[in-house]
Amino acid sequence: MNRIYTKTGDQGTTQLASGQRVYKDDAQVEAVGAIDELNAHIGLLMAGLDDDALLPRLHQVQTMLFNIGGNQPVDDQLTQELEQDMDRMSASLAPIRDFIYPGGCRTAAQCHVCRTVCRRAERRFVSLSKERPIDASKLRFLNRLSDYFFVLARKLNFVCNVTEKTW
Repeated sequence: MNRIYTKTGDQGTTQLASGQRVYKDDAQVEAVGAIDELNAHIGLLMAGLDDDALLPRLHQVQTMLFNIGGNQPVDDQLTQELEQDMDRMSASLAPIRDFIYPGGCRTAAQCHVCRTVCRRAERRFVSLSKERPIDASKLRFLNRLSDYFFVLARKLNFVCNVTEKTW
């Protein structure tokens, strides 16, 4: 039988990939947990999309998030590709003159959830960077990824013919 539970965390600790046991509120565990939550929200976004053309990029993002969570190196190429995607999407959107309320069509609203969870993950990694070195490419990726979800939300609302509400 292959059990998912080990009971080793019942006292509030978990084991890092290095084998070290730390409390579950350790800065590294918090950062990786925020990445995991973001990845789950992206999965929900993907499940609701009508445009299959977006799925390969979002799958790449999920893979990169697993790499970040697993403390693997991050290649800036995907960050640059996200910038190019944002430029392409923004070309058909009205300029931003006011703050935009999160919402609109269901998938755009889910993009806003992804954006805010991504910002939290970024903050957790900034906190972690005060304790131990963090590869700057990880912070760049998370920063750009939250921007990507903002632009994608705007694009999805545009495609769904939903007028953005502004403040």
